[in-house]
Amino acid sequence: MSPKIVGFDVWHVPVRLRRGHVMSFGTAVTADLIVVRAAADDGTSGWGEVTLLGGPHWSEESAESVVATLTRYLLPALVGRAIHAVCGLVDAHAGIRRNRFAKAAVDIALADLRARVLGIPLGALWGGHRPEPVPLSWSLAGGTVEQDIAEAAERQAAGIGIFKIKAGALPLRAELARITAIREALGPDVSLRIDANQGWTRAQAGSALPVLEQLDIAFVEQPVAADDMAGMTALQAATRIPIAADESLQTLADATTLANSDAARVFVYKPAKHGSLEQARHVAAVAESSGIEGYLGCMIESSIGTAAYLAFAGSGVSLSYGCELFGPQLLVDDLVHVGVRYERGTVLPPSGPGLGIEVDADKVRALARTHHHVTGTSFD
Repeated sequence: MSPKIVGFDVWHVPVRLRRGHVMSFGTAVTADLIVVRAAADDGTSGWGEVTLLGGPHWSEESAESVVATLTRYLLPALVGRAIHAVCGLVDAHAGIRRNRFAKAAVDIALADLRARVLGIPLGALWGGHRPEPVPLSWSLAGGTVEQDIAEAAERQAAGIGIFKIKAGALPLRAELARITAIREALGPDVSLRIDANQGWTRAQAGSALPVLEQLDIAFVEQPVAADDMAGMTALQAATRIPIAADESLQTLADATTLANSDAARVFVYKPAKHGSLEQARHVAAVAESSGIEGYLGCMIESSIGTAAYLAFAGSGVSLSYGCELFGPQLLVDDLVHVGVRYERGTVLPPSGPGLGIEVDADKVRALARTHHHVTGTSFD
């Protein structure tokens, strides 16, 4: 008989970053981690996490909205259900529109719970578990070119040869000068990518692309607004640099539209924005059937969320551009006794049951700003 869910705990855990993370829409100094624990009647627990940066700026969701959606709407409907009744769990979410980060938080916790009960790694739930090291990209977003170059040199010494430059916060001329200085400092053998986080107009992006071509940029991520599909398509047609879709790519319908429009040659996957690990796999399937390359992004998660993303990476999807799962290294504190491991420019998927990590529940409690316990139709 399948164990049943008896309750959930939800913590909002703000964790400071080791340095400010400057993006087109603002500077993050704290990551808001939403941690979910799902408890079964056999004593097994599963853990999930999503991270929000500075309120509803990257998407319409914030830490506060995710907590409210989880505790009032998503989780009460799941208490009492058998954990292997996957279709039933999905159906319980069907009436709640969007709120994909909230859905992903509980999806990861339930996936971890199911895998732990079965005694298998989370990635093996889909039958194609490949626990191989994933090449790691480090994001340069320190705020000054001097800080970015110094930070890149430190990471190069640790074996990292891939860097993504956060752009869009400076005037375009100054931004291009910054990118050029970083390329000159790091040399031609380093793989450089650019992420504008929707920070450029179509005209600015069009002006930037010829310069970026000369700098041998591997891809340009989300140069224009997420809903400017025509702009993405026009820019991709005008450059040999692959355009990468991130904010434009959230739902399966988005994936199909991007593929049919030739608006991007790289898809940036994030299970949190897709709403679940399974939905992320469906998006990846669209990419692979359309000849679109894959890259695994992040929202600066702790080892909990990072391990979930690595389970996705190890489930058989193609990630030809690697990943940027550096969250545990950028956070001042992690939430685990045993977390993910990094080795010479790669991140190693955990191999134990479920997420393959050991969460430090005492630290979660100690660092939490808020905590809710959900049982049935009530929560504390």
